[in-house]
Amino acid sequence: AAKKRAEAFRAQVEKQLADLEAEVAKLTTDPGLGDPKTRAARARLGDLYYTFGKLDKAAPLLDEVYQRDKATKTLDDIGFNNLTARTAQALAAAGRADDAVALFDRLLAHNRARLGPDHGTVLMVRD
Repeated sequence: AAKKRAEAFRAQVEKQLADLEAEVAKLTTDPGLGDPKTRAARARLGDLYYTFGKLDKAAPLLDEVYQRDKATKTLDDIGFNNLTARTAQALAAAGRADDAVALFDRLLAHNRARLGPDHGTVLMVRD
C-alpha cells in the first residue's frame, strides 16, 4: 500500500512539473528573462527540479536565472542569497564543483561585506 501511495505521489509530482514547464514555456520565448515574473517562475521550476532530483534540468535553469540576476541585480539580498545558494547546490550535485565553489565564494563575500565577518549567516556559508 505504501509503495502504491509513493508511486501515485510521484506521478502527481511529475504531472505538476510538466504543467509548470508548460506554463513557463508560455510565459517567455526570451532566454534573456526580462520579465521578473518569468524569472521567478523559472527559478521556482529549477528549485522543484533540484528538489526532485532532476539535476540535468535544475542546474542549467538555475544557472541561467542566476546569471541574469547577476547582470541586472534585480533581487533583494534574501532573494540573491536564496538563488545563489540553490544554484550552487544544484551545480555541485550535477558535478560542476568548480562552478559551485565560485558561487559559494561569491555568496560568502557578499554576506561578509553586508553583514560583517562574524554574522551567523556568514559563518554558515563559510562552513
